[in-house]
Amino acid sequence: MLPPSWKSEVEEAADNAEIENAAKWEAAAASIGDEVKKVAEHLRAYKEQQNTDDRKERTLNKVTIILVFLTVLFTGRSWWEFKGPLDEMRKFPADRKTHRN
Repeated sequence: MLPPSWKSEVEEAADNAEIENAAKWEAAAASIGDEVKKVAEHLRAYKEQQNTDDRKERTLNKVTIILVFLTVLFTGRSWWEFKGPLDEMRKFPADRKTHRN
């Protein structure tokens, strides 16, 4: 058995060690929490940048589709307009040959 003065000193040292240990764990937890918050903030910023890039890309894709559609319409319209004169040009040499004979 320990003398009573030693017992109180040991209990006091244990209590002090427990308080110090708890403070160290709280400081470590706060430090880890801060790092997690930093990573989360970087992740949010990255996601926001990706969303902005995706919006720009979608808009550009829509504009491209509209321009391709307009090009197809223009090409079809041009073909329709030139089809008649081309058919007439194809007939002309055949008519010319029949007139010579």
